[in-house]
Amino acid sequence: MDFSQIQSISHSRKNSHTATQSTSLRNELSLNEIQDIRKQFEAESESLQTTLTKEEHHSLLITMYEGTGKFLHQKINPFDVQTYLQDLKKIANELHQRGVSLEEFNLGLLRRSQDQVFSLLSHT
Repeated sequence: MDFSQIQSISHSRKNSHTATQSTSLRNELSLNEIQDIRKQFEAESESLQTTLTKEEHHSLLITMYEGTGKFLHQKINPFDVQTYLQDLKKIANELHQRGVSLEEFNLGLLRRSQDQVFSLLSHT
């Protein structure tokens, strides 16, 4: 799911509700939507395989799967999910550039992911 698809979903959701703007963009994410988001992330993250080690890239994917799993049937703006995923890639790259151990990489990525997921879900 790319940015234009996210915008399209958000726009159609906004137009299909008469509630306030803050809730109009939030619908429960279905399993199919989560799967599409995951496939897109996997495809986009392939470019990081030249930067990250194989183990770091694997950890990034595991963290993404854990985080997006928490969004299933939650009312959340798809744009917020996309932002979360872009941040995951940035965090992974930052940790790699700092040269931390694989254990520190995994813990750092997981903690920051969990913080962001909690923040997103606490606004639902």
